[in-house]
Amino acid sequence: MADLTERVEVLENFLYNRLNSDLKDATESLQSTLSRLDDIRTTSSALRDILLLPSTVNLTSKVDLGNNAFAQAIIPDANTVFVKVLPSIYVEMTLEEAIDLLVKLEACVVKVANRQANYVARINAHVKLVKQGLEKLIAIPPSE
Repeated sequence: MADLTERVEVLENFLYNRLNSDLKDATESLQSTLSRLDDIRTTSSALRDILLLPSTVNLTSKVDLGNNAFAQAIIPDANTVFVKVLPSIYVEMTLEEAIDLLVKLEACVVKVANRQANYVARINAHVKLVKQGLEKLIAIPPSE
């Protein structure tokens, strides 16, 4: 009987301390990746919209100066954009080059998201397996 109780405690600790925390971390990571993917798609869509504008149109936009202070920006030539490639490095690109870069980046992020989704599914499967094992252990009648 003590052996059975010990096994149940070990499985419960594994389930609640390890698997649930791993599942939480993996789910948060997946949500972060999906949010990044959404940002990439939004930016790509905005660049495509800008590309469709006639070249004679001045583009106006709001710029965040920090602390929710905004200023209006007028862009006379919207044929190029600056893309942040590293924390302090920006590269000037044409709209077509930036869209191509975003398409490639989107493909990479989709692969990462798929890998993370598979990892979340594996952890969920382990959780179900451990729960089934616990149910079977608890259902075993005590031997006398």
